[in-house]
Amino acid sequence: MAIPSGDILRIVVGGPIGGDTWSTGQWRVLTGMTGLPTPTQMNAAATAWLATFKSLVWDPATGGWRGQNNAGTALSTCRVYLYQGGLLAAQGAAAITPDTGLATPVLPAYVAGCVTLQTNTPGRSGRGRIYMPITGCTMVAATMQIQSDFTPHLAALASWLNSGVDTTMPGSPTGVPVVLSRTKTQTHQITALRMDTIPDTQHGRENKFVASAVRTGVVT
Repeated sequence: MAIPSGDILRIVVGGPIGGDTWSTGQWRVLTGMTGLPTPTQMNAAATAWLATFKSLVWDPATGGWRGQNNAGTALSTCRVYLYQGGLLAAQGAAAITPDTGLATPVLPAYVAGCVTLQTNTPGRSGRGRIYMPITGCTMVAATMQIQSDFTPHLAALASWLNSGVDTTMPGSPTGVPVVLSRTKTQTHQITALRMDTIPDTQHGRENKFVASAVRTGVVT
């Protein structure tokens, strides 16, 4: 599986969640790049993308994902990866003091809200998904589904996808958020975000957890 040619940026944000870590991010096709960024520029890009995620997605009083997570979940890191001609060309990183969740309910760390990324291309290669932590999300007891209306939260994610932080790169390029298919070596511009009330499971995170206690019952 390969990365398409051109200038493509991968942004990954995340932080601690229980005894593990969570992460999510986006792919962007850049237009107007004028060379290879320096390590300093890549670190500056990571700092800028982390700051915009914190301000647009994590912290807002309305639509902020921080309010859907408890104190065991925090935002703290960002990594950026630049691919040119299908190959990794540069990378950078940034970190902040962990910005912990505000909610009080406690859900397992591997429970997540699955956000579907939609494009104008039909089929599996034209769809993507990102997993957002929801460890403090309120559930409806009768249905065991998410109680919150995530419309403002999706709007917050959309604002981050559309933000113009790519100007930190050489040439101040413009960027377009895309679904990237490594199987078909294609990119498709994201046109909409969708999420339902059924909590999902990020299986990779679940597999990393180690039980804090194990009990045995004796059968005679």
